Amino acid sequence: MEKTEIKRQLILNEIADYLLASGMKDSSLRQLAAAIGTSDRMLLHYFSDKEELMSAALNLVATAKICWRDRRSNALSGFCPTLQA
Repeated sequence: MEKTEIKRQLILNEIADYLLASGMKDSSLRQLAAAIGTSDRMLLHYFSDKEELMSAALNLVATAKICWRDRRSNALSGFCPTLQA
């Protein structure tokens, strides 16, 4: 995995954690960036727009929930994304 993709994934994980803890209401790019200690310009460097960022973050949250649910029922023993909230 190249450096750019690693950084993108780190940002995505932090945004997903933030959304789980704080919700989506009034989540501007500036608010999201401030919450994870970066700038809105940096977010737009890794994601084409807010829609792409939010879609990817929500997809990560959904994937993690499904994975952990299935894992609890012993249907899945592989890797599950880690989210903090």
